[in-house]
Amino acid sequence: MDHRFVATKGADKVEVLIDQLKTVDDLAIVFVRTKHGADRLTKKLSKSGIGAAAMHGGKSQNQRERALRSFENGQIGVLVATDVAARGIDIDGISHVINYDAPEDRESYVHRIGRTARAGRSGAGVTLVAPEQVGDVAAIIRDIGLHDQYKKAGLDPNARPLSKKAKAAQNGQRAPHRGPGGSTRSHGPKGSSSSRNGGPKAGGPKPGGNRSKSSGGGHSSGGAKRVATAGGNRRGR
Repeated sequence: MDHRFVATKGADKVEVLIDQLKTVDDLAIVFVRTKHGADRLTKKLSKSGIGAAAMHGGKSQNQRERALRSFENGQIGVLVATDVAARGIDIDGISHVINYDAPEDRESYVHRIGRTARAGRSGAGVTLVAPEQVGDVAAIIRDIGLHDQYKKAGLDPNARPLSKKAKAAQNGQRAPHRGPGGSTRSHGPKGSSSSRNGGPKAGGPKPGGNRSKSSGGGHSSGGAKRVATAGGNRRGR
């Protein structure tokens, strides 16, 4: 059994997967965490010319059976599956298992990789590792004893899992700011009036303010504004 790890950079993850699948001559199962992720990835692979079908709990029994038959008969070479949907799959021709989404724990890793290298055949388990997942996967490989394989991929086997805040930062996201009373407020651009006090801005007109004095008398501050505006337009020409 060959265990491999591939470091990715998030945006190129699909391309890395496609490159890995191009080296597969037999059948391959690609594991993802969610059914929506399975459907999205299947569409992307199909657009790239790779025959694939999705297998997850959102599919009907007939749909799952058709996908499995097409996979087993070699009509399609890739089955994109969630952990639950892949339970019970027992097909000898699977040469590769690829963890597109990294497994959550040791049990999940062992279960996934166990779909290949059956009946004395060789097989490969490939795990794509995003930057924010290095510590999570390292915890799994330390438990299994795959330090050398992890190092070979340029990944740190002694890395520790990141906090949710640190993972968000790795993904270029910002955690929402929690204000008084537990309400959240997004980090908008500075100067946004939506995150300021509800009153008028400093320097603006005040309710009941004094009217400007003029030789004509009785003119309101609105007249002064019109004059200022006209003057501003002359300067802008």
